[in-house]
Amino acid sequence: MVRKEDKRKLFVTSVLEIIDKYNMTGFLLNWQYPTYWENSVSAKGKLEDYLNFPQLAEALSESLREKNRTLHCFGTNSMAFLLFFNFKKLEGLIDTWMLPAFHFEGGWSYATAISSYVRRAEAMISGYSKMINPEKIELGIPTIFLPLVAEQNSNKKLGSPFRASAKANERLSRFRWLCEEAAKGGMQIVHNETDKINSYAYVNNDWVSFESTMTAANKATLVELKNLAGVYVPYITADDFDGMACNCGKYPILRAINNVVRGAKLCETKVCP
Repeated sequence: MVRKEDKRKLFVTSVLEIIDKYNMTGFLLNWQYPTYWENSVSAKGKLEDYLNFPQLAEALSESLREKNRTLHCFGTNSMAFLLFFNFKKLEGLIDTWMLPAFHFEGGWSYATAISSYVRRAEAMISGYSKMINPEKIELGIPTIFLPLVAEQNSNKKLGSPFRASAKANERLSRFRWLCEEAAKGGMQIVHNETDKINSYAYVNNDWVSFESTMTAANKATLVELKNLAGVYVPYITADDFDGMACNCGKYPILRAINNVVRGAKLCETKVCP
């Protein structure tokens, strides 16, 4: 699609029609990714997509700004981000970059590890800030996770082996579901096992590194420290939207973030779950 001007124009026209119809404020260009697939530098896409992506962004940006709408782009959490985007050509076209500060670890890792480590997020921000104005960066904090299956006889601590080919328990993949499973009993929840701020849980051999209200609030402090645009939370419906699962009030993750980035202490949030 991005190779041909007529197809780019057709795509932009379609986007604008939807935005006008539903009175949207902007458009998120969520292509993961023009050059590599799913954050993997070993899964190459087409070089021409990398070269033509800025042309698509330019066409979208011009048309959106005529209507006072904004263009957002989904970034990568890979530290090899310069391979994914031509930042020089995209400069001035993207209003905000959404950086996913999560899923750093998963089924591809060597052992159980912190999936959304704040120091890794900080390093990612520092790298991007050399190419992008930090005030155009929104930090992603998750409510969805990547559960694993630990080895039968492992101690389940960070750094323990897991079975990469085993089918993980999807009930540990969302914040609300995790709370529901914890309420059944038998789940071990661990906070700050090491000197790194972290939360993980396991029941039998099912294991997950997750974002608790504590880790979410800690990560949100980067917004002020690094002078970022703000935070985005994918899948807000995976938060405990009615407060019934976690017994921490409605939307505990969103509230924990709000208390930090807005500084208003809208409502106190305990460590949850």
